[in-house]
Amino acid sequence: MITQQQIGEVINSIVTLYQPEKIILFGSYANGTATENSDLDLLVVKKSEMPRYKRGIELRKILRPFKFMFPLDILVFTKDELYGNIDMSYSFTREILANGKIVYDK
Repeated sequence: MITQQQIGEVINSIVTLYQPEKIILFGSYANGTATENSDLDLLVVKKSEMPRYKRGIELRKILRPFKFMFPLDILVFTKDELYGNIDMSYSFTREILANGKIVYDK
């Protein structure tokens, strides 16, 4: 399993090197059901004009040192992208906002 220290190191790397507005932990590590096979799920909110896929590439370069230590699932949204989807009757981001844990907020 991924340790709390390792989760903290990932979050600190993102905060220091990527300068996000917010980081939300979601999935099994947020709800306490993580197993040996669980990945680390993070939603990162960042002000940016870049397309979403380029933001993801940029962040994955920063997190490269963790790539072979444990599986990561990182989503990168702007505030508009994140909060623009919550009016839908069901959306993945709505679920993250309802059940995720904010681990960093600028």
